[in-house]
Amino acid sequence: MAGTQRDERDGWMGTFKGGRVDPPTDVHDVTGWDEYWKSRLLESGEERELADQRASDPALPALLGRRGVRTILCVGNGNSEEAAALALHGFDVTVLDLSPVLATYVKLSLAERGHPMRRVPGFRLGEDGVVHFDTPGLIDPALCPPIHASAEFAPRGGGSLSFATGDLSGSAVCAGPYDAIIERRTLQHFRDNDLVAGLEKLIQRLAERGTFVSQEHRAGAGPDFVNPHFAEAWLLAHGFARYDGRQPEAHDSAPRLAYLMNTFG
Repeated sequence: MAGTQRDERDGWMGTFKGGRVDPPTDVHDVTGWDEYWKSRLLESGEERELADQRASDPALPALLGRRGVRTILCVGNGNSEEAAALALHGFDVTVLDLSPVLATYVKLSLAERGHPMRRVPGFRLGEDGVVHFDTPGLIDPALCPPIHASAEFAPRGGGSLSFATGDLSGSAVCAGPYDAIIERRTLQHFRDNDLVAGLEKLIQRLAERGTFVSQEHRAGAGPDFVNPHFAEAWLLAHGFARYDGRQPEAHDSAPRLAYLMNTFG
């Protein structure tokens, strides 16, 4: 990493040692999310690992592969390692977040020579900030984030990871279409008509034969918690087949697939 880049990253780390900030109540509040992530960069590793453990699904990369997915939009990815993991499974992944804070920090970190991802054969960081994995063959799983680790669909070269900043409720940014869209614990914070509008905007970005992955998480709920996923009725009414994680091969030919998860704790 060049000295100026290291100084900039270290400056961020020093600046962001302030107190913890709660998520903004307005999901469209860019400044609020900037402050939230600035306050969390140093303390969110354990929480990220727990969230990624809840989201991890070894069958997901193979499901996406069988459905011919090439491009994936990860919405509200935050500091999750999911987008990087999917790029290391050979997909072209775009991360869309309202706040530019995490994308900026990740790009600065990737520029550092000691970053773990640089050990991946074929790693290439373009001047535009897009990460490419040019290795044509399989990638050692030990070099990849553990989320979605799959013996059935091993990590492989050919994928990429890019970053975009904008409000998912708009149409101009990341217009698509994408073969798959993944949102985890993001839309659930939208309210009433705003939720429906946000869901519609995401589906507009989905390819005609697309896969929509959504995780709704209920903090504090126990294992007896039962509740339909907030988007289930809308998606079924708009022609999606519902996938609950069982018998994945039976859903390979569905024109449009909704993979909906409810987690708790």
